[in-house]
Amino acid sequence: MKECCGTCKYNKRDFSKPQDKGYIEFCCGNENSDYYGVPTFYDDDCDDWEEKD
Repeated sequence: MKECCGTCKYNKRDFSKPQDKGYIEFCCGNENSDYYGVPTFYDDDCDDWEEKD
């Protein structure tokens, strides 16, 4: 079963982007994932999801 990025422990806020777009961006912080460093939406999913601590 795939879980959503918004509940994954690797979903990290991207502080390198200015907040002038009116929303906060998040990206995948899992170095083992194909999506590492890629911007994510809350409801995106992948097979590398892990529960938050």
